[in-house]
Amino acid sequence: MRKKHKPSTSNTTAMKRMMMNPYEYHHDLERTASATLITDNLIVGSQPHKPEDINHLKKESVTYILNLQQDKDVEYWGIDLKSIKKRCHELDV
Repeated sequence: MRKKHKPSTSNTTAMKRMMMNPYEYHHDLERTASATLITDNLIVGSQPHKPEDINHLKKESVTYILNLQQDKDVEYWGIDLKSIKKRCHELDV
């Protein structure tokens, strides 16, 4: 019996990154927060990366943000949550 060829983990990971699989998050590939419209009143997306992302969300009429990240996640991704919260307050988001 012939053995099936199994791609290496590094090749598989590289292929997924190039294909931009929507079910995997790659913070290092994003320049800004991404979002998808679920219903007319619900947008689901990645965590805002910087205060400027809040400007974009405000233009899209976003009024509330529910952040499900834990402190350890924010630290891991290097997100300046304090400045993002400040911008939210400034724009009344």
